[in-house]
Amino acid sequence: MKQVEFSRTVVMHEGVEPRVSIYYKGSREKLYLKEGRGVRLELVVNNPTDVGVARRIEHLGTLGAIARAVNRRTLDVLRVASAPDLSTSLFEEVALPDGRAGSRTVALRYGDPRVMALMAALTLCLHQIQGLTNKSLRPLVATLLGTPYGTNQMSYDLWRLRTNGLIERTGKSYTYILTPKGIRVCLFYTKSYRRIIDPLFAAAGTGAQARAAPQLRDALRAIGSSRFPLRHRGSHGCVGKLSKKSRS
Repeated sequence: MKQVEFSRTVVMHEGVEPRVSIYYKGSREKLYLKEGRGVRLELVVNNPTDVGVARRIEHLGTLGAIARAVNRRTLDVLRVASAPDLSTSLFEEVALPDGRAGSRTVALRYGDPRVMALMAALTLCLHQIQGLTNKSLRPLVATLLGTPYGTNQMSYDLWRLRTNGLIERTGKSYTYILTPKGIRVCLFYTKSYRRIIDPLFAAAGTGAQARAAPQLRDALRAIGSSRFPLRHRGSHGCVGKLSKKSRS
């Protein structure tokens, strides 16, 4: 079976310009630094049938519209990825059950292994070009989850994503794309967990489980030890002020 190449990696050193290439069939999208001045995004379509467009000049407008939509979705991901944030109301809307679909199982709970694997799989940039389906997304989630993950489970999770407004169908097909809301939620879940929760768990471990950098462990110990003296001094200050007022 021929292995499909999705992207290429270049080792960065002085004189090498950063470049990201995403491959889909005979086409690719590339992101690079133009003459060292600005980031440029291009979609190169070598075969229009790759994206469902016939090879005639009269279909050039349709092809251009598809290319612009792909570039816009990719730029949306890059913009959110640079500074992912999530309002409290949106987080609660997605992470807590509210019975919108007649049940209390719609929630995508933060920290749940299956949910976190699903969110991480959705951050793959290839989805912004070809969309995602049950067949294309399920192997990614199964790999990240590390346990058997069937078609019915994937169908249920796609329903949960759609009910929460994180994905939407393209036309009448069963191909989905991430909504702007979905991009924000997926990147926030994945980045915050990997950059905050994982290091904190590692720092709390002992022995072989203490995977965190020594600087992080020292900083957490300093924060923990500084809370009690501050609280102790604050309580004495309040008592002193109250006793003065009572004497007067």
